Order: sequence, then C-alpha cells, then structure tokens
Amino acid sequence: DDKDMVKAIEDDMGKYIKILMEVGVPGIILRCLEYMELKDMGRPVAFLAKMASHRLLAVQLVGKGLSS
Repeated sequence: DDKDMVKAIEDDMGKYIKILMEVGVPGIILRCLEYMELKDMGRPVAFLAKMASHRLLAVQLVGKGLSS
C-alpha cells in the first residue's frame, strides 16, 4: 500500500510542487519557524530540506528567506 502511494505521489510530483508554490507553502513554513521552539523544528526543517531539492521550490525558499 505505502509503495503504491509513494509511486503515485512521485508520478505527479510536478503537480504537487506547482500547488505548493501557488499557495506559498515555503514562505509560510519559513515564517512559522520564527515562532517555534527549537525542539519542535525537526519535521518542518526536514520538509524544507526536501523542498530545497526541487529547483522551483528552492528559488521560492531563498526569495522568501531573503525578503523576511
């Protein structure tokens, strides 16, 4: 079941990246990090690291991070 889910997500990754960019998820997560305690940052930072491996999301992350 999990392997099928991962395959389906990977097949449509471009669509998911486009949706994440349209709603501004990278910038929202960056802004939220300011209000989180260090002990709670593990998953959001891991998610940001995963997003940074996709060029379009990385560009948005850098742009939002520099404009904050």
